[in-house]
Amino acid sequence: MRWSNIAALIQAHCSGNDEHFRRIARQVCAKAPEGSRVTAAKLGEMLGRPRLVALPQNVQNLLYQVETVELPRLLLRDDVLAQVGESIRLLQHRFELKMQGLTSDSRLLFTGPPGCGKTSVAAAIGAALGLPCLGLSLAGAIESYMGATGKKLADALAAANTTPCVLLLDEVDAIAQTRTSEGASAQESARVVNTLCIELDRFSGIVVATTNRSDIIDPAILRRFDRVVDPRTMLGPDA
Repeated sequence: MRWSNIAALIQAHCSGNDEHFRRIARQVCAKAPEGSRVTAAKLGEMLGRPRLVALPQNVQNLLYQVETVELPRLLLRDDVLAQVGESIRLLQHRFELKMQGLTSDSRLLFTGPPGCGKTSVAAAIGAALGLPCLGLSLAGAIESYMGATGKKLADALAAANTTPCVLLLDEVDAIAQTRTSEGASAQESARVVNTLCIELDRFSGIVVATTNRSDIIDPAILRRFDRVVDPRTMLGPDA
């Protein structure tokens, strides 16, 4: 291994850029000499596994680590696969794009009927980027007490924001319905949507949300997504 590669690895580690660290390490493995190919292959496999995240105790019932899946293993329509692949390529270079004042698809919304693979695609994006995928537990976040849901949302997203990850908001319509002005429940729902808007703006990582009711999501939430993948079905013809 060259000293320049060692220096780059140390720099990536010290800066907390896990993705850059893995990218350099993969390049080193790809250039392994003939006698080290088996070891390099094992290291490459290890680099493809997202690391486990130690969650703070106060959010352990709000966040959970999603089991990752490789994108090629999913049966997706060609047009959906192309959109997801383009988003992954942009996300792989999101730091360089940001330095140039450009945006990447760091906010993705997948819509479609239940069981069409939306959650699996979110996990596959994490795997492709070498990042853990953290899901928000709606059962743990939604409360009946006034203001409690918004507080739990803020705590969960703040905790997820402390580590590089893909944040999965599964069935986001449950906490992001269009705001109305009628009744106390509507006021609480509006507070939750306002909190979610604020926390999404603060969140520095990647957010993938899923829904089968995009028609009821508040427009302010929809505007915060860079890309909405809205096929009639995400599964391929042979699924």
